[in-house]
Amino acid sequence: MLKIGELLDNKYRILSEVGHGGMSTVYLARNERANKNWAVKEIRRNGASRYDVVKQSLLAEVEVMKRLNNPHLPSIVDVIDRDEAFLIVMDFVEGNSLDRELEKGVISEENVLGWGRQLCDVLMYLHNLSPPIIYRDMKPSNVILRPDGVIVLLDFGTAREYRSRRAGDDTTCLGTRGYAAPEQYGGMGETDARTDIYCLGATLYHLATGRDPGLPPYEIRPVRQVKRDLSEGLEMIIRKCTRPDPDERYQSCEELKFDLEHVDEIGRSAQQKRNRRIGLFAGALALFLGGVAGMIAFRAAALKEVRSSYEYCVEQAGGVADLDAKMEYYIQAVRVDPARAEAYNNLLDYFMQDAEITAAESERMTRLLGQLVNGTSARERFRERNREEFEKFAYNFGLYYFLFSESGNEKVGKSQAVSWLTYAAEGSFLTLAEQNTAQTLLVIASAYSRLDNKINSDYSYADYWADLTELNRPEITGQIRYFIVLHIYRYTVMEMLNRIDQFYYTGKVSRDDMQGLLDRISAGTEEIKASNQLDEEDLRLVDAIVAQVQMAGDRLDEYFH
Repeated sequence: MLKIGELLDNKYRILSEVGHGGMSTVYLARNERANKNWAVKEIRRNGASRYDVVKQSLLAEVEVMKRLNNPHLPSIVDVIDRDEAFLIVMDFVEGNSLDRELEKGVISEENVLGWGRQLCDVLMYLHNLSPPIIYRDMKPSNVILRPDGVIVLLDFGTAREYRSRRAGDDTTCLGTRGYAAPEQYGGMGETDARTDIYCLGATLYHLATGRDPGLPPYEIRPVRQVKRDLSEGLEMIIRKCTRPDPDERYQSCEELKFDLEHVDEIGRSAQQKRNRRIGLFAGALALFLGGVAGMIAFRAAALKEVRSSYEYCVEQAGGVADLDAKMEYYIQAVRVDPARAEAYNNLLDYFMQDAEITAAESERMTRLLGQLVNGTSARERFRERNREEFEKFAYNFGLYYFLFSESGNEKVGKSQAVSWLTYAAEGSFLTLAEQNTAQTLLVIASAYSRLDNKINSDYSYADYWADLTELNRPEITGQIRYFIVLHIYRYTVMEMLNRIDQFYYTGKVSRDDMQGLLDRISAGTEEIKASNQLDEEDLRLVDAIVAQVQMAGDRLDEYFH
């Protein structure tokens, strides 16, 4: 057992014990040289039955977590294997677990919905990895609420990469009773994203009602039978999440999040209001078509029907400056026809006016793609019914996530790019150069967070250099849009400026190879400038690349002097 004040591995000073379980203890530690706090999870050999099995589970947890890079997830920085214990050093997350929040008293529906949306975000990130990761143990004690209101998901001991049923066995009662989906019990089915949706539904039930489904009688009742003041919409959402049959649940967290954002539009009372509006409109329309007196008075009703057309909604969205108003028009357009590309492309173009994708903009696009249309997400309908346009959109969205995520959010942007670049790389409607670009960026995006990981990684700086070189081959850059090529050039040069040590010492990249790539970028930039009519913004980008290439060349001269 670790002692308070002990210096672990000559780096981490143990400050206090912050948590204790049946087979593990979590300590607060401080890296005195880096002046940073970490959490150290200790699993003792004499504190766990079947220690070897437990250790293998922990190694699996480490392998899962070291791939992850998301603001709702802690990062692992070190693993220490001792004779008497196994230690994992990870981000220290300040805050209370949600089961501690439950101890304080009733949780408002507003907080339940807000926390639920954040948990959807982190599950969407996990499910959109390639291959997807299924968490499988969502419950209040595994969720931390930080003081700033951000939710963080802990404990990946039961998480796994998704495999098809044909790939072999799946699970033997992994998860927590009361929160685990029926298919998590050995031999009863295949766990997938819908399993996490069940566990999240059970968690929302506990938060909303204060009733722990993990205690006898192990049931999830309609929430308004427990708390009358909860909304009908929330009751229906939780009921749909926790259906025994996975096919009857939400099929993706995008769908679930959309309903959590529109809870007031769900339920019988909301439907009755819509029916009354439809009835009033139908009467007005009948009078209008019948040519009865007062036609002018009903013109507004006729115009209201016109507004449901796709073209009208897209046109109106383009004419308003307020983003929320624009979003409502695009949402209505997608409800009319989710397979058409204009609404998605126009919103993406709007976001790219400042050459940056912010977290708020990403959330809005997720909302647009995740809304349910006849029980299926808009993204899936778009993909199934208009595959060519979907692949073009996926290519652009993946590129933009990779190259244009807002400052300070670059790693998250690369992780979010993975699923979209996967669609593009595996598609059949893009040009060969676009597919090659998507495939190379996909490799980098999938591995980027592992580059600086202290744990042994299967992606090295030599690999990264090879991918950057591939990305900048003239055979590729000469066949894609010059705007994208310029930003690839800029990205590459900035990586060279920031990582010259790693490329040289760790990746064994020679000075000649680095200078050769800079020369290629310089020549390519000049060719783009000579061959295209560039506007002021393009010219500023060209000037920035030229300056950065010069800086990188000077840096090489100094470095190898």
